[in-house]
Amino acid sequence: MRNIHKYNALAAGIAMAVSTGANAGAIGAANEIVIGGATAPQNFMREDLMIRMCDPALAPVRVFVDNVAVAPSTTPGGNIMSQGDHFVVHCTVRNDGTFNAPLAGADIAVYKLNGGSATGVAPVVDPVNAAPNAKTYLDPSVAGCNAYSAGGGSGPAGNQYPIGSTGGLFELYECPDPNLLVVQDPDAGVSDVEPTLFTGPLALDFGAEPFGVVDKPTQPFVDQGNLNIKPGPGLIFGTIVSLPLYDELSRDQYAAGMLAECDALIGDGNAATPPTTAEWDAATRAQLDTEACMPSLPQGVIRSVFLGQVTDWDNVAPYGLPLDTTAVQQANNVHICKRTNGSGTHAQFSVNFLGTNCRAASNLAMSEHNDGVSFAGAGFVGVYANRGSSDMSDCVDALGNGLGFNGDFGALPQVVGDPTGDSSVVPGSALDPAAGIVQTTAFGNHPLGVTYDNGGVAFTAFGMGYNSLENNTALTFDYRFVKVDGVSPTLENTIAGEYRDVYYLSYQHRHNGDSTTPDLRTGAIRTVPATPAQVAVADEYFRVWNATAPAAIKAVNDGLIVNPDGVLGNADDWQGGYVSPIAGAALSYDGVNPATPWSRQSLSGAADSCQDLGLVR
Repeated sequence: MRNIHKYNALAAGIAMAVSTGANAGAIGAANEIVIGGATAPQNFMREDLMIRMCDPALAPVRVFVDNVAVAPSTTPGGNIMSQGDHFVVHCTVRNDGTFNAPLAGADIAVYKLNGGSATGVAPVVDPVNAAPNAKTYLDPSVAGCNAYSAGGGSGPAGNQYPIGSTGGLFELYECPDPNLLVVQDPDAGVSDVEPTLFTGPLALDFGAEPFGVVDKPTQPFVDQGNLNIKPGPGLIFGTIVSLPLYDELSRDQYAAGMLAECDALIGDGNAATPPTTAEWDAATRAQLDTEACMPSLPQGVIRSVFLGQVTDWDNVAPYGLPLDTTAVQQANNVHICKRTNGSGTHAQFSVNFLGTNCRAASNLAMSEHNDGVSFAGAGFVGVYANRGSSDMSDCVDALGNGLGFNGDFGALPQVVGDPTGDSSVVPGSALDPAAGIVQTTAFGNHPLGVTYDNGGVAFTAFGMGYNSLENNTALTFDYRFVKVDGVSPTLENTIAGEYRDVYYLSYQHRHNGDSTTPDLRTGAIRTVPATPAQVAVADEYFRVWNATAPAAIKAVNDGLIVNPDGVLGNADDWQGGYVSPIAGAALSYDGVNPATPWSRQSLSGAADSCQDLGLVR
């Protein structure tokens, strides 16, 4: 499990680093770009940067991360890496005519905080009033980090991995030292939806933090007229359920004849023969994880669960099929994993399913976290809050396998103000039994008390959450994506306009007053004011940074293929990923150009996540 986000504990160390310059510009790049924001597209942004902009023939491409969550593939075009909350890419920009001077051939380092979309909005428009945790970045060096060879990389240090399918390689370094996290005003940000939505219940740090995490000041988006905002590609999101719930839904819907393609896969293929439970029970894990056997949930059920209206699973029977909860320790208790407020993934889900901040006088918000009190009594919905996309994976995974998730806290029992945690703790059999029952009525959010280790019993549950389709492509977590209203969350269905949970990234950078010239601030990384030449490089970078090439999108998408049986290229493969909204694009995916004619736009053609999908204007 990850153990990052040591922001508050680092306050003194950060202050020292800023005052002494000890951690300033450790990479030594001539040009530095500092970007905060969304976790959902974090892997895409890293891969797109390397594929589209970096030239390993001119200088080594080096990637620094705080934590390797999923190792990169050693096969060109294989599954892409996932990291924790920080990455830095240091390389030399291609000088082959693709980019204009002064960006072409420039030595550049791009720093990215994966802190949630709102950290790419409010701290960019108003960095002075942003909390330090909302603008904390990794300031690494080769000497201060570890060459990552656990994934079986090549090269003398074993830390070289393919850059997509380009034929080039990058060097990977893991930098777990918390002293490398420093405070720097961001130059720019990326959000899953446009900045205007990050107000009210979707604002940065709106509402209480997970238990044990110090409350941070709410910072809603206030338009100060100093952002240059550009639309980006569309990212596919989906509803996820713990593996026991996935299997129960699949079993019921298979027996009801709702999964005809699944019956053809695991049954006798005879349409005249009704599917049998025995056929489903005999199916392999790889077969059940195919798109054909993927079960569905009605949109209304998803909405009601996250509003807290479903208090036990007997309250709801998707498609009239009652759920058998005997297979999980938590039985009828409802558990959901949510992202913390300020997350773009949370924002798009709230817009898509709840209409939050979109409908007249609507600030409808999903159930607030209570750290899972439902397991201690009836009538509660257990809600766990998570800072990042990887935390969401850990949360729903824990509900699937029952082992628990420590919320990234350094130790349990957690204490108020523990700076290492960023998510709610999910009880489970793998957590420290010595912690025992450590939370009582004195802790407010825990009126029933919490036993971290669940008495040594696996804490399995029918749990739900949401995430981007960047996640769990290797099926290593004990959760799965489900169809919504019978439509699977695939790239093909999204391009065709059939799958609707797709939202378009927003890229924004701060500029100087009425000018579009980037406003580059000093801090722990950029300790002296940027020179005119450095500002010119940043200006050109921001001119092209959202202009993702279809080929680069395809290269990233190729690393997001779900391959249940481990044989790439056969009929059971499916994928999510990214799409480019282009007027007149084909309604079907040709395998090369991931373009779609569908987007979310206002009448003027501006990006507007509150609008339903319509043809590109």
